[in-house]
Amino acid sequence: MRLKSYFSGTVEGAMVLARREMGDEAMLVNARPASPEMRYLGAYEVVFGLEEKPAPAVAPLEVIVEPSAPKQLQTPVQSRDWLAQQMTSLQEDMLRMSAALRETEGRAAIEEPLETGFQVEPTVGRPGSKRALAALVGPAGCGKTTTLAKLAARCGLAGRKSTHILSADVFRIGAAEQLRTLASLMDVGFDLARDADHLDRLARRHAAKDLVLVDTPGLSGAQEMDDARGFIEWIAGNKEMDTHLVLPATMHLDDMERIAGEYRCFAPKKILFTHLDEAGDCRRLLSLPTRTGLPVSFLSQGQRIPDDIELSTRERLMELATRKSMRKGAAA
Repeated sequence: MRLKSYFSGTVEGAMVLARREMGDEAMLVNARPASPEMRYLGAYEVVFGLEEKPAPAVAPLEVIVEPSAPKQLQTPVQSRDWLAQQMTSLQEDMLRMSAALRETEGRAAIEEPLETGFQVEPTVGRPGSKRALAALVGPAGCGKTTTLAKLAARCGLAGRKSTHILSADVFRIGAAEQLRTLASLMDVGFDLARDADHLDRLARRHAAKDLVLVDTPGLSGAQEMDDARGFIEWIAGNKEMDTHLVLPATMHLDDMERIAGEYRCFAPKKILFTHLDEAGDCRRLLSLPTRTGLPVSFLSQGQRIPDDIELSTRERLMELATRKSMRKGAAA
């Protein structure tokens, strides 16, 4: 059998290339993500095989001259039948490929050892501080605002602690209104800081509060980081500040590590994972804290305040990683 690999940005694209060159008799042998050294050719690799027919015996040369005849054209019905056959064949190949990918990923999820060098620290506030002053930082859409409200209810109101919320998100129009509404519903004080100096004055004004939580804008790229430089320097330079890097559990590990690098300027002390209910494989919840050295503080899922947030523990994280990995393997 003659084997050949085809690369493309999508599996479907690679299969079309293979069918075009090798014909309908070619069989799908394997389908997988491209290896790192071959990824420049395309994100996916499919391998097709074709049985090589023995060469026919050499016969004496015979020349036959016949009157030319008009070429028979396919009827519309024949064309539709041929197209339907091609689509059916392509769908069957895609199903086989999908099953092969799930089997490969499932084996990798089960066989790869869990990283266990992570730490947990389910607290809000720095040790030795008179009050708990904490900021949530992270990319847009990671769930900072809802999570901050959960922390205000769980760590503040539930413990009958005086609580105040500050927002530094002045970059998006109306971004602070959701948090202002949530603070009002919880009967918690709220202020919007115009700039870093204003934020500093507000934090000092509420120094007697037991818990002060700071919401920040989701930043992306060097320009937005530069625009928020004042807020960044104030948060990173405040010795009383307990900064939590908020990341969705659905994010790919490579993206988590990239975001953690970009947000290092905030000097985060802990990692807080959100969107836990939407995550497929939770092994990254062990990998990122192990590689960054930052402990995990809280685990958040859903929209209910304050129910959908829990303290992180090693046992809980190991349970999530093991259960998600086994579920993924079983699904294959």
